[in-house]
Amino acid sequence: MRKTIIAAVILFPTAFMFGVAFQKLYLRSLARYVSPCTVTGRRAIYKTLRGSSLVNVRGFLYGGEVLYLADKDLNGCDESVIGIEIPEDGKIAYESQALIRGLRRLSGKEGRARAEVEVIGELAERGRDCFASRYVIRVQQILPAGPPEMVGPSVLEGELKEFR
Repeated sequence: MRKTIIAAVILFPTAFMFGVAFQKLYLRSLARYVSPCTVTGRRAIYKTLRGSSLVNVRGFLYGGEVLYLADKDLNGCDESVIGIEIPEDGKIAYESQALIRGLRRLSGKEGRARAEVEVIGELAERGRDCFASRYVIRVQQILPAGPPEMVGPSVLEGELKEFR
């Protein structure tokens, strides 16, 4: 009985300290934003540790009829572009709606509008489609991290050449 009490007095605080250290060092890093490449490459780890498919992803949001989030660095991973799905009921933050309207308004024949953003939402795998990204984020909120800017076709072509 005495050994059990001594073991409990030693093991409980030790296990508690390891749990606190794990939370501070590892789980907090999952709450920060990550790139599209990181979140798609390590999707199972994020889902397991968080208990859901909720992600914080940072990149360039390109406007137009179809919204998509591209990796800022274009570092060449297979899934550097993620589709963006707005909820059917349209219930997202007002700032997010204003940003999307602005990007769509600025995008046209002379180029695309983009803005650096942090997207918070649920990551899901889309059904196989030749012309769409493999993954999609069902948006809860879009937080702007920079002002919208116009990107002409020549700039987009240059970025794609660097990517290949």
